Parts: sequence; structure tokens; C-alpha cells
Amino acid sequence: MLDGLERKLVAVVADAVTGRAHLDVVQAAGPGDDPTAGRTVARLGVESMSAETGFDRDVVDIGGTPSAPVSRRVLPLGFTATARFSARPTDATPAERTAARTRLLGDISAISHALADGRYQGGSMFAVAGDSGFTVRAFDFDAGDLDPEPPDGADPALLWATLRWRGRAIIWPTEPPQPEGVTLAIDIELAATPLTLDPRDRVVRQGGSTAVRISGVTGRRLAAVDPPTDDPLAVAISVTSDLPPADRGRVTGGTPGTDPGVQIVSITEPVSTVTYTAPSVPLGDVRVEFLTVHYATREGGRGVLIDTLPIRLVPS
Repeated sequence: MLDGLERKLVAVVADAVTGRAHLDVVQAAGPGDDPTAGRTVARLGVESMSAETGFDRDVVDIGGTPSAPVSRRVLPLGFTATARFSARPTDATPAERTAARTRLLGDISAISHALADGRYQGGSMFAVAGDSGFTVRAFDFDAGDLDPEPPDGADPALLWATLRWRGRAIIWPTEPPQPEGVTLAIDIELAATPLTLDPRDRVVRQGGSTAVRISGVTGRRLAAVDPPTDDPLAVAISVTSDLPPADRGRVTGGTPGTDPGVQIVSITEPVSTVTYTAPSVPLGDVRVEFLTVHYATREGGRGVLIDTLPIRLVPS
């Protein structure tokens, strides 16, 4: 994650200035050792981070292969990387201090120019083999200071400078992502809802029956992928009321579903018809029952509720 990003930053800068033998590039970790006479130390580190706003898809990184995809949640962020230079002249004479500053300016120029290459700016030079825990998406020079305020307690003989870059990255824990399933096909169902439930009689006497016409739901749905096959859409119809389930009215038409009291009706025509039969047992205080219509699942159960139809009951 950020620790891996900081280590890689040090490595790419060190590789970019291998020809400058007097320059030591190290990871920032506090004051550390000051440079010896005639040498320069550049301490690099990720100094700050900030929220990176963007599209929701940016918080998921998808990898693997089309047949075995994997994904992980990632954190997009902006970051600031800083290089703090300290250079020590070979002695305290003005000529040597001037020579040390000349070397320091050369070091700053070399690093700035090297990291302005498009491969660094686009992030490809920060790639690491294996699961690195980060991906750099952008890396650009921001600012530099050729005569900054020395740190508290710093050796007055040293010369100082800083460089700063701004970048964008995503980071994630380096645990293996879990394998995922594959979407083999997408089934789109277009239907007008709520559907139309049209009873022949809205009031049914105890033990009597009425026909109910169903319209407004049409189409087919995917049944299998290989080979591709589809089936007509189907609805699951049941009866609900304050009576015990065994004493309620019933629906006939279609085929029994997997849930008790549910009939599965395939919608093969613009209008389908089922029959509702009112309870034959004493109704007590019950004066209404409801036909509930759900999309049927492929397993023959109840899916999404589409509509309900109240049927008034009259005792015999």
C-alpha cells in the first residue's frame, strides 16, 4: 500500500540518477545520518494523502481472466511525494560551498528531468511484479524550494533543497482476492406493471367462484445459456386473508408452485384466465380476500410482487 509506494518511489529515483556517484537516495524516516563531506543525501517519501473523487467504478479494481474474474475494493487517493536534499561541502570555504551548491542544483535538475518522462507521469515506471498493493495513475512535478528553512537543530554547514510531486494512485490490502462467478448472459424482461386483474365478479358468495382475467404481462425469459433457450414469463398467484391458510379460497389454473397454495401461470397469450373459488367454511368476520400476483421464479416460487386484487366475500 503506501509503504510499497514509498519504497518504489525511492527505487525509481535511485535508478534514474545512477550516474551521480556523490548522491545517495534513501527512504525518508526522520533526520537520519547527515551527508559526509562532498556528498548529498536525498530523502524521499510520501508526505501527505487526500481524497480522490471520481466515478463509483473507480473503487473496484477488476482483474483475472474472462473465465475466472477477480475483483477487489480499492481506495483512490491523491498523494504528495517530497524529496528533501542535504549537501555538505568538502570544507567551509566559500569556494567549496559554491561547489556543493552547484552539485546540489545539478542533482535537483537531474531528478526533475528524469521524472518528467511520460513513463513516470503515467505511472508505468512504478509498476511492481506481483501484488504490490498500489497502482500509480499519475505523477507530476509540483514545486521546488532551492533554499528552504533548515530543520530545527540542523547542521549549519549543510545546504538544503526540496522537490515536490503530486500524484494519483489506488491502494488495497495485499490479501488474495476471492474468485468470482461469471455472468454468462443477461436476461432483460420488458413488461407493463402493475398488470391488469379483471374479475368477472368483484363480490363472491361463500363457496362460489369467479373468473379473473390477467393482462399486461408479456415476454419471455432466459431458461438456459448453452444452448440458449427461453421460456414464457410466468406469474405466481396465491390467496391471502385472515382465515387460516387451509380454509382460505383457492386459485385454479396453471400448475402448483413450490410454495403451498401457489399456482404458477405461464403467460403465453395477451390475456390469461384463472378461477378463484371462495372459502366454503364459515367466514366469521372475514369479508375480503386478496389475490396476490408475483413474478414466478424459475424454481416455481414467488418473486417480485406485482399487484393484488381484493375480492369481497358474502356469507351464504
